[in-house]
Amino acid sequence: PPRFSQGSYQVALAFGIFLFLYALNALFPPQSDDLGRGLGLLQGALSVYMNWLGRLGELLAAGFGSHFATTPYFAPLNALVGTYVIYAFFFIVFGRKPGDTLQDLGTIALILFILMVDGSSSFGGIFIVVFGAFNYLWAYMLIFSFLIPYRILLSYILGRRSTPPKLSFICGVGLFVLGILAGWSSEFIIVAIAFLLGLLVYMLYQKQRVPLWYIAGIAGLVVGFLIVFLAPGALKRIAVFRELGIPFHSFSELLALSFSEKIAWLKYVYAKANGFLTLAIILASALYLLESTFSKAQKLLFIALVAIAALILRQHTSGAFFLLALAWAWYLSFLAHRQSKLALRNMLLCIGFCFFAVFMYKSANIQMGWLPKRTSLPFTLLHIAMVLAFLHYLTSRYPHWSKPIATLGIASCIAYGSFVLIAYVDMRIKWHTMLSSIATQKALGQDEVIVDSATFASYYKGYGDFGNPGEDPKVWPNNTYANYFGVESFTAKPMRP
Repeated sequence: PPRFSQGSYQVALAFGIFLFLYALNALFPPQSDDLGRGLGLLQGALSVYMNWLGRLGELLAAGFGSHFATTPYFAPLNALVGTYVIYAFFFIVFGRKPGDTLQDLGTIALILFILMVDGSSSFGGIFIVVFGAFNYLWAYMLIFSFLIPYRILLSYILGRRSTPPKLSFICGVGLFVLGILAGWSSEFIIVAIAFLLGLLVYMLYQKQRVPLWYIAGIAGLVVGFLIVFLAPGALKRIAVFRELGIPFHSFSELLALSFSEKIAWLKYVYAKANGFLTLAIILASALYLLESTFSKAQKLLFIALVAIAALILRQHTSGAFFLLALAWAWYLSFLAHRQSKLALRNMLLCIGFCFFAVFMYKSANIQMGWLPKRTSLPFTLLHIAMVLAFLHYLTSRYPHWSKPIATLGIASCIAYGSFVLIAYVDMRIKWHTMLSSIATQKALGQDEVIVDSATFASYYKGYGDFGNPGEDPKVWPNNTYANYFGVESFTAKPMRP
């Protein structure tokens, strides 16, 4: 049999993921926000900044991104960015590059599988749709790239590296610039700023040397965040939200709310924890109890009590559930530490950290509360981090499980990826059928085009997260489609029994 060099399997997997994402990007036609947007260049980007939103990805999409998506170069470039984000996320979680082992191959495949299947966010709306990719996928390319030296430093602080990262003055300046771009790319960057400041306080408390690049990077993030936060178009965007009935409160309005109104708003913002997070804290408790000295009956009773408490609290305590889950996970990790069960301790610490991060992300959105799925990638990434923490613990405790789990991750990714690919092929066929129908109607002299609404409905729920045309030809995005196809009006109606 042929001999493969070190890392060849990981290269083959990366290339396979790239080809998969490339196929999806090539199959997906520009729709909704990106139809006929044209090449706005600097004037288009400036108009968006002054009248709508200051986020870097939105400016890029308005300036050239939507036009770029109509060229043959966007699909491979966006697929490359998507592949990089998956591997960069692995590095952020584990603090190292993936090795050429079955376990790491399975982990990468599992990350992609959960990205596709998790309902908290929209895989297509982030990885494929043009305005979603520029606003979120490319944003996380910048954010993860920025966080890499900080993750290496964290590995050193945790004792997993013998030397801290050393960046030259030029690299420090580069990190400052990258920090501006990363901070400019997402309003949620305030969460990363908070975590990095927390780590800074810990380093000062431990009397560890803080490198200059660490401060420069945080300063860049703050500058980038202020560019987004202080954008003149933000107030106009808020006014549009209110006209559309989307709830939004300024900080002064939040303070002016009565106590009961504040409670009601907090319940709306934090909502109830989803099923995954509820199951995660129950599972974490169960894994701790499995290593305890309690009798079998006591273990079952305790797990039942934890499950009942979690189900009740997720329904009625809103944001407090995340903090209670955090406190509970870290309390169990403290007990595991006292019992010298380090693998169990580390898993519980990770689960608690993820609950804290969920709470922070939700808190960062306290003015609006509601989030479209394409903006919710952080929650899916935290779900993945929890799954990886559980699996890392289980494979360290039961090493013979490692191969079956990795194999299952690869098989699940291939199977579900095939389903997703078929869904995109199906939608492409529907799109071309619609184009033929429009051409026929125009040839017959019809200026009021009617198409089948099934053209825009996919059986893959993560296909996209964008506005589709409906039965009112006067509203967006129907008018956008009408302008794009050069007709008087555009209507999408059910046309099949």
